[in-house]
Amino acid sequence: MLMGQDLEKHEWESRLVLIHTSEPESDHYQRQMSILGEEQAGLEERKLLVYTFWKDKYRVGFGDTEWKIVDKGFREWTNPDSGFEILLIGLDGRVKLRQDEVIDTETLFARIDAMPMRRQELNNK
Repeated sequence: MLMGQDLEKHEWESRLVLIHTSEPESDHYQRQMSILGEEQAGLEERKLLVYTFWKDKYRVGFGDTEWKIVDKGFREWTNPDSGFEILLIGLDGRVKLRQDEVIDTETLFARIDAMPMRRQELNNK
């Protein structure tokens, strides 16, 4: 799997947003990170972690976090020929959304909130 232990450790604990960019300065990437960065509370509430991939590097979260070297596994999830791609990975480790356009948090959160496990989380509150 993607980065072996790194992403597998999140299964049943966190949902993941995987963002692949061909260039960290690209408009799509910058807009997506800005949109998600403004909704930290919503991300936390939905147990969402953001992983960004660029070339053979990745980082988790926002800000000036350090880029780390990624193993070859991430290519199983993202399309390396795409200039920009975003994936939503559910608690079960399966892809729930894949698109090559920026997604707003309203759409992303609505997708998550409609998931059976998320509805169960809300009912248990």
